[in-house]
Amino acid sequence: AQSHRRQVILFLAAVLFPCAALLGVGLRLVVQERELASARLVEEKRRVIREIRQDLSARLERTALRQVTALAARLELLEARSYDDSAVVLVAQVSGGQLVLPWENNQGTLEARVLSSGGEFGNWIQEGERAEFADANPARALEPYRRALSAAHHPLQEGQARLSLARASARAGQQSAALAEYGRLVRAPPEVVDGNGVPIALYAARQLLISDEDPSGISDVITNILSSSRWLSPPALYLLRDLADTLARGTHGRDRGEGGRPLAESVASELTRTEQALALKRDFPRLGIRIPNTTGANRESAWIPYGEPAWLVGAAPVGGGTDGII
Repeated sequence: AQSHRRQVILFLAAVLFPCAALLGVGLRLVVQERELASARLVEEKRRVIREIRQDLSARLERTALRQVTALAARLELLEARSYDDSAVVLVAQVSGGQLVLPWENNQGTLEARVLSSGGEFGNWIQEGERAEFADANPARALEPYRRALSAAHHPLQEGQARLSLARASARAGQQSAALAEYGRLVRAPPEVVDGNGVPIALYAARQLLISDEDPSGISDVITNILSSSRWLSPPALYLLRDLADTLARGTHGRDRGEGGRPLAESVASELTRTEQALALKRDFPRLGIRIPNTTGANRESAWIPYGEPAWLVGAAPVGGGTDGII
């Protein structure tokens, strides 16, 4: 028995223990190989991320350079609503550390200059407003407004005169005359806007829609204004939204068909982009975006994600000053 036990111990020492040791070494090698493979995978992911980041940064810098080059040739592109590069959703001026949105450029300046430039026109408008509002006599305001219309020498002056004439006619109980003026005014170009950036044609379109006029003409007006080459101001978009929603819902219990729904969706999409631009303007000072130097080490923009959907926001210098664009 003792001899048998010795043989068993010798067998374990000579065969099983070495096998167990080899098995342990093998398992350790497998674990190490897996750890190395995992480390290599992590490093490969980091390498790919670095390459993607570098490629994206290079593309963004090229895009910014194209925008700066285009603006150098045509400064009016700051007010453009669409861009040659489909990846660009907004180009805005940075002035004095503040963001100036496209529709804010010269907003109200043209209106003030045009409406105050014609002495005869302005005098007739003032006389009509005194009769209409101060004296509460809209019927007596009609003749001064007609004379102002005759004296108008700019589409904006004509628009204001017709708008005043239509309003006073309606208040004087002359509905057919008011609708006739609104019908002429609704054909005003989208570029004819008031101090809030609202196309004058929209005011006429609202009155015609309230009067239950043919909605197809109103749809054409909305479509024409939406296709304008310039950004629309927020007040204009809110008015457009109200008109498009009214067309989509129908009035007086009558369905106006499906035509208003695509328009309402288009306006909503444009309004979403505009509201995100407004949020960016509000948050811009705290985002810490700096205009990069044109010389020295800090030549490239720092791009940061903003909003939902995410915009990659960066700044590019324009000229040699501290201002720029984003």
